[in-house]
Amino acid sequence: MGGEVVLVTGAGGFNGRRMVEFLSWKGYTVRATDVRDDIAGDVRAIGASEFIRADLAKREGLERLVDGVSVIFHIAALFDYLAPLEKLRLVNVEGTRNLLDAVVETGSAPRIIVWSSVAAYGMVDEKNYRLPVTEDQPLSPECPGAYDRSKREQEAVALQYYREHGLPVTVIRPAPIYGPGNVYGVYNLIWFVAKGVLSFTAENASKISLPLVHVDDVCGAAYFLAGKKEAVGEVYNVVDDNTLNAKESLELIAALTGADLVELPVVPLRLFAKLVMRLSKLSAFMAKRRGERQKLEPDMLNYLLGNFYFSNEKLKKAGYRFKYPDRRVGLAETISWYIEKGML
Repeated sequence: MGGEVVLVTGAGGFNGRRMVEFLSWKGYTVRATDVRDDIAGDVRAIGASEFIRADLAKREGLERLVDGVSVIFHIAALFDYLAPLEKLRLVNVEGTRNLLDAVVETGSAPRIIVWSSVAAYGMVDEKNYRLPVTEDQPLSPECPGAYDRSKREQEAVALQYYREHGLPVTVIRPAPIYGPGNVYGVYNLIWFVAKGVLSFTAENASKISLPLVHVDDVCGAAYFLAGKKEAVGEVYNVVDDNTLNAKESLELIAALTGADLVELPVVPLRLFAKLVMRLSKLSAFMAKRRGERQKLEPDMLNYLLGNFYFSNEKLKKAGYRFKYPDRRVGLAETISWYIEKGML
């Protein structure tokens, strides 16, 4: 095991750093790559044996990344709900194509785990899917977010290389990922509840799901699937057991952060959506005045407006056992970390 070389792309990000740590603990020789070279020392400090700076959006020279590796954990992506589609495609779609093309050129066949997202499903409700959403259902034509579309296109490219070139690819679709070290996405939602900006929920929010998964389970599932031949060419949702609905999840976050959360009476989802989106517009206005980035982003808030209820049965039937099946444990640890770091 110690001599086996594995590649982690996007090693400087939240998921990437955790994957480097995880593989290092397992005894692998970790080759890490990222578009930023200023994180090389940090990545080596958490277990990477080698760091190679690379921009996956540029095809030239990528063979050196994949040469001699047994597994590629392809995490590198632009995760930015405000980025334009063209930029998201350049990194998420063409970056994946360039990496897999380099694998084909070297004539190697490492196991490849590609990070997609449940965002690839687009807008989730009873009109578009049978709930809970399983991996075998056709993707909904309603896919309004630019990030969502880029992830859908990314996994299509990955599976194309499986079909046409025989690359042993597996695609994972994580739910929004939380855990110590997360500073975007779920963290923004927690921050706004903690600060009293998102200070309300609705009784009928108990009828919808807020999908979440701990970063340790994303890394653990990716590692587990890399060792399963039957996972080649397959897609897997990676989401916890949905032990709490959306209303209960927000109430838990409020309780853990000491925030007040007002429960509105039953209101039409459209009205609730208008209230939430007005908060987003207010957040954008305030951020612009301060010269800062908007924190309450519409695409993240969409998870409060649809019934994003995903099944994890396929992954569990394959034999994976979740470390954090119940988000109450993981969120408590994560919020304690935020408080300790002065982030709430």
